Amino acid sequence: YITGLWLSIGIGVCSFIIIACYNPLSFSFTDEFQHSVTAQSILTSGHLFHLNPALPVSSQFPGLEIVTTEISSLSGLSIFASGTVVAGLSHVIMTTLVFLLAKELGLTSRASTFAVVIFSTGYTFQSFLSYFAYETFAVPFLIATLIALIKMLKSTDLAKQRIFGIATILLSFVTIVSHHITSYLMVVLMVIMVVSAYLFSRRWRKSPLTLLLVIGPMIAIIAIWNLDVATTTFHYLGQIWTQLLGKHYPLPTGGEPSRQVVGHVTSQPAVAASNTPAPLRYIGELGVVVVVLLLPFGIWTIRRKREAYPLYVWIMPIVTCLAYYALLPLYILSPGGSGLVGRAQVLLLIPVGAVAAVAIDQGPIALFGSHAGGLVRYLRSYVSFAVIAIAVVGAVPASY
Repeated sequence: YITGLWLSIGIGVCSFIIIACYNPLSFSFTDEFQHSVTAQSILTSGHLFHLNPALPVSSQFPGLEIVTTEISSLSGLSIFASGTVVAGLSHVIMTTLVFLLAKELGLTSRASTFAVVIFSTGYTFQSFLSYFAYETFAVPFLIATLIALIKMLKSTDLAKQRIFGIATILLSFVTIVSHHITSYLMVVLMVIMVVSAYLFSRRWRKSPLTLLLVIGPMIAIIAIWNLDVATTTFHYLGQIWTQLLGKHYPLPTGGEPSRQVVGHVTSQPAVAASNTPAPLRYIGELGVVVVVLLLPFGIWTIRRKREAYPLYVWIMPIVTCLAYYALLPLYILSPGGSGLVGRAQVLLLIPVGAVAAVAIDQGPIALFGSHAGGLVRYLRSYVSFAVIAIAVVGAVPASY
C-alpha cells in the first residue's frame, strides 16, 4: 500500500515539475493568464464575480482564485507564486486521490497504481490538469466526492454514513463553484452510483431517503449556481457546437458586428484548428487504443468476480466505459475532436482507469489461469510497460 501511494504521489510531482520547467518565474499558458485576471481583481477589490474580459466564465467559478488570493494575502506571495503552489498541490493530490479511489473500489495496491498511470496517459493530463486553471483545482474535489460517497455506501454504521454523507455534500459544493464541466460530470457519476445502490443493494433499497438527502442538495446547488450565478456558462459552452460539428453558435447580445461581417464569417466553414504537435497527438491516440483494448477484459473480469467487485459500486465505472467508447467517433471524426473530446477523456479516465487496471492486474489470470504463471507475468509486464511508456513520452504538454 505505502509503495503504491508513494508512486502515485511521485507521478503527480514529476509531471508537475515538467510544467514548472516551461517557465519557473512566470505563467506560460493562455489559461493561466486568463485566470490571473480574475485572481487579481479579487485581490484588489476584495469582491467576487468581477467581469473578466479574457475569460468571462472564470469569474463565475472562482474556487481556484479564492484559495490563491487568500494564500497571497496571508503570505505576501505574488499571484504567480500562490497560484503555482495551489496548482502544484492540486495536481499531486489529484493523482494520490485516484489511487485512493481505486483502493476504495476494491482494487489491490498494484492495480490502484496502474489506475493512476492510466489516468496520467490522459490527453490533457499534462496541461489542463497541471497548470493554473480552474479544472486543475476542481478535479481533486470531484475525486474526493466520489470517495466520500463510496465510503458512505459501503459503511454499515449509521454515524459514519452521516459523516460521509455530509462530506459528500460539502466536497460537491466546492466542485460546483470551481468548474462547470467537472461539476456536471460529478452529478452524472453520483446519480449513477445512487441509482445503482438502490437497485443492487438490499440494504440501500430499504433506505432511499438517505440517498435522496445526499443527491438532492447537490442537484439543487448546481441548478441554483448555474441559473443564478454562472449565467454565461451555457453560452460559453456553446463553443462545443463549433468544435464538434463545425457549426457557429449564436453571438451574445450587445456589441454585435455588422450584418456584412457576420454574413461573411458564418458563410465560411468553421473548423477548430488543433495546436497539438503531431507526435504528441499520435502518442495520445496510442494511449486511447491501449485503454480501448483493455476495457472489455476489465469489464469481463469484474462481472466474473462479483464477490470482489460489488455491482452497486462498479456500475458507475462500467457505464463510464460505455461513455468512453461513445466519445471515440467524435474524437476521430469531428473537426475539434482531439482537443475537446481529449479534455473529456481525461476526466472519464478517473473511473475508466480503474476498469483498465483490473484488466492489467487480473485479466491474464482470468484468461489463462494461475498455472500459466510465466505467460501471465509476461502479458502484465508488457501491457504495463506500454502504458507507462505512453505516460512518460506523452508528458510534454501541448503549447496552449
